[in-house]
Amino acid sequence: FGAVLASLPAVKTSVVVFDTAVVDLSDKLSDPVEVLFGTQLGGGTDINRALGYCQGLIDRPDQTILVLISDLIEGGVRENLIKRAGSIIASGVNM
Repeated sequence: FGAVLASLPAVKTSVVVFDTAVVDLSDKLSDPVEVLFGTQLGGGTDINRALGYCQGLIDRPDQTILVLISDLIEGGVRENLIKRAGSIIASGVNM
């Protein structure tokens, strides 16, 4: 899906995957196979860290849609995740 969006000239698309580490696959969006099979992550989940990385990519919050695909089982501090998500939404991002 990200590769399709990235092919639209009017849309800036980023794809970020995470476990306890965050990996930005945005430079691989021209090759959907590489996106699907090019990264192997381990266990654990730090959603707050991933959202923090994504927050740094946002330059026009009112024109941004952030899609988070997760089971929402936070491996870090749950309250920090909720604060971060609230901050992103308060900035004008559709999440």
